[in-house]
Amino acid sequence: FDVAISTACSMLDHIVVETSSEGAACVEYLRNNNLGRASFVILDKLEYLKGPMEAKFFPPNECKRIFDLIKPAHDKYRKAFYLALKDTLVTKNLDIASKVAYKKGKCVARIVTLNGELIDKSGTMSGGGTAVKRGRMGSKDVSDAAVKGCPTLAQLDQLSEKVSEAKREVEEIRNHISNIKEELKRINRKKVELEGLIPRLKVQVEGSAETSEQFKDQIERLKNQCKMNPKDQTKLNSLNESLKAENDRLEKSAKEVDKANSSLNEVKKAILEAGGDELKDALKK
Repeated sequence: FDVAISTACSMLDHIVVETSSEGAACVEYLRNNNLGRASFVILDKLEYLKGPMEAKFFPPNECKRIFDLIKPAHDKYRKAFYLALKDTLVTKNLDIASKVAYKKGKCVARIVTLNGELIDKSGTMSGGGTAVKRGRMGSKDVSDAAVKGCPTLAQLDQLSEKVSEAKREVEEIRNHISNIKEELKRINRKKVELEGLIPRLKVQVEGSAETSEQFKDQIERLKNQCKMNPKDQTKLNSLNESLKAENDRLEKSAKEVDKANSSLNEVKKAILEAGGDELKDALKK
């Protein structure tokens, strides 16, 4: 009955929720995360269907009521299926469907064939062509298979905040690393500058015998300056250690961000799977 129910039930892509507040929360989540639009069936608003749904129904010969063929994983979902299908019938072919649907010039039943031809209560008939609808209703329990274990909206908000905090920490670490690198560059530039003075002073020493000793002393002082004093060496060592520590923190924070983003993507995937084709089509727009 895959083709029949895929054709006759236009609400298979709707998302079922328990209450209006849950539906509103889902709509708000879709809006805040730019996930497009979706349609919802609210179970606590369908109590009025309980009477006609549970009333005895006797289908015509060679026909079955599609609603009676559906075995939902939970009894509470029967109301959602009855809302979508009511007393829609299914039969083998269009000849039988026409005989059942049309009585005394009026259309008295909504009926679909196994090949996907549909006669609506309004009297319209659709079908033909080579392409038929199929595969819109699976046999597994989506609520358990796809949604079970998904975090609540509050948990999603906490996860999003955790991702934001991790990103902020990564940015702070990067800024700190950048400052350390700038300090190291400044020290290296000073070292190069001092080392560059030594050859020029040697030339001056060789060309002036009178000031030779003076320049030699200056050269020695510059050489000593090129050698980092214990204070500068300690500062350089400290900067290198800080750089290593910040790099370690950056790597750890980056992994946390990747992990958190992966969790969000899995949740979005589960929402998309629960939302069905309508939600996926909305996201493509």
